[in-house]
Parts: sequence; structure tokens; C-alpha cells
Amino acid sequence: MNQNIITMKKLILFILIVSSSNLIGQEMEWVRSNNNSSGTDVVTDCAKSTICYDLSYKPKQSGVMTSYTTGFSAACENSGVEVLMNQSSVMTDNSTEIYACDDYGLLLVNCSGNTGQLSVKRGQSVVLHQLCFKLKNFEDVKLKIDEITGLSVSLDVTPEKFITDLPALQNLSTRSNNVFPCKIFGEISLESNLVESKTIHLKWNTVSSSSSGNYIIKRSLNGGVQKEIETIYADQNNNLEYMELEDKNLKGGTYEYVVEFVSEGDALTSNLTSREIEQSSTLTLYPNPTSKICSILFNDGGTDADLLVYDTESKLLTNIGIKTNSVYKLDASNYAAGLYVVRVKGEYSTLEKKLIVIK
Repeated sequence: MNQNIITMKKLILFILIVSSSNLIGQEMEWVRSNNNSSGTDVVTDCAKSTICYDLSYKPKQSGVMTSYTTGFSAACENSGVEVLMNQSSVMTDNSTEIYACDDYGLLLVNCSGNTGQLSVKRGQSVVLHQLCFKLKNFEDVKLKIDEITGLSVSLDVTPEKFITDLPALQNLSTRSNNVFPCKIFGEISLESNLVESKTIHLKWNTVSSSSSGNYIIKRSLNGGVQKEIETIYADQNNNLEYMELEDKNLKGGTYEYVVEFVSEGDALTSNLTSREIEQSSTLTLYPNPTSKICSILFNDGGTDADLLVYDTESKLLTNIGIKTNSVYKLDASNYAAGLYVVRVKGEYSTLEKKLIVIK
């Protein structure tokens, strides 16, 4: 009987300890994260329109945390917002998301972990959870504490005593307290197509930016230096999904393109795309046969070329630089009668023809 009384007193004392240990004033805070605290592949990535936050907890008592439960809600004002990742960083995850936009106009997010043994020290912050959003544009996601779920942490202070901590937390806003980490959202996918014999059509998707910017289109020919050929101003409020450009009147060769979007000092570059336009080269000799002057006209789309004249024994008789698409008059009066090879090396092609000299 006495043993039962002692047991009952211990139980009453235990209940009093638990009841009096629901402490209010501990701190939780959402901190913008650039790291992977949850062990997944999801991180803050402006190119993928992803923003991540860590749930930081600062206890006012040391002990061993065994579980935590938090609940939040957000208004469904921004249809582009999606929860990409909701994962405990320290315990077995017990998180859920409920998209109740149609019924209640709310997104409900439960960030919880259980069956854990996490040692915490008074006043030292520890990351409990990671929450990542995919934003369609520069939405402001405002998470409010869900009144039903609330915030709670189970903490073993000693082997005989545990407390249920009810921490305070400021509502999360993706635009509050810190500068928004991304000035540009998304990635540029550039496509090119040959639409006519000398025209290349370019098409790329637009990206979201916190302010207006410029799309700079650059081009190189045959592996040369990329040079700017066009700049298109893009207002941040435009609703265009794609932009297009036609590069016309091109000469033969291999063309490579990139598109760069620049806004407030930040830049985003597209993939490299290339298209080849068939060379159209010509070499004309007239009159042929000749006794004195032979007019030579060469064109391969370039600017400069080398003119070489060989005899039938492959001996080089003439080597001179000429301009393409311009007539060069070759003096053949000093050549003996016979057959010669005229070869012209241009920037993009080499052509040769036979020249007959008569006396």
C-alpha cells in the first residue's frame, strides 16, 4: 500500500513538472539558405527559380530534442508557387503539404520531424528543417503560423524530465529582412534554324527579372570571336514567352550564336547553337586562252585571297595577295606558251583552274 502511494506521488510530481515546463519565449527563425542542409539535391538556384530556407531553432535550455512540429499556411494568391522540398535536416521526416487553394484559398505546410535524438545547447542555434519553393516569377510567399498546428518542440532536459517548448517565430516572407537573392529567374534556351539559303532564324525563351534588362545577341563565324549583332530591350512587365530574330544576308560558313540577358549588373547566358550556310565560291578566268592579260575574278564570301600560278612541273611562278569579288589582271606576257594552273586560296575555300597561254 505504501509503495502504491509513493508511486502515485511520483506520477503527480511528474505531471506537475511537465505541465509547468511548457515554456514560451524560445526562438525559431526562417533563414534564407544557399546550402543543402537536408541532404537532397534541391538548393537555392536562380536559374531553376528555386529559393530555399532553413528553419533555425535557438533553445533556452540544453537537452536532447526528440521531435518538433510546426504548421504554416499561405494564401493562394500566386498560382506559380510550388513547394519543391519540405524535409527535416536532423530527424525522421514527418512533413506534409496540402494544396487547399480551391476549397480554402490556402496552401498548408507542416514541417515536422520525430524519433530523433538531437543534442542542443542553450542559446546555440541549430538548423532543424529545410523548405524550398519554386517561384514562377518574383512572388512574395508569406507563410503564417497555422493556429491549429502551431509550433512545438519536445526536449528531454534530464532523463527524468522533458518539456514541451512553444517557440515564437516571425511569419516568413520571401521578401522580408533580406535582399531577394535572385535578380534573374530561369534559364535561356536558344534555338536556330536555317529558313532560307542565307538567313538563320533565332528563337529563345524569355526570363523573369527584378527589373528591366537587355537581350544581347552575339555571333561568331567559323570559330572566330563572338561579336554583338543585336540588342533587344526587355521591359520587366512584358508578357512575351519567346523572342525571335532573323539574321539575314549571310555568306557561307559556320555560324555560332549565344543570347545574353543583362539586368542590374547580373548576366545570364544561353546555350551555344550553330548553323552552317553552304559556301558559294566562284573562280573566273577571261580571256582564256590569252596571250597577254588574263582577268581573274574570285569570290568565296571572304575579303582577301592568295593567287598562285604554277607551270606543268608544279613550279610556283606567281604568289600575290588579291581582293575577293574584285577583278585582278594577271600579266601573262612573260609566260611561255603552254598550260598553267591558277590556284586561289580564299578565307573559306580554295579553287583552281587551268590557264592556256598562246603566242
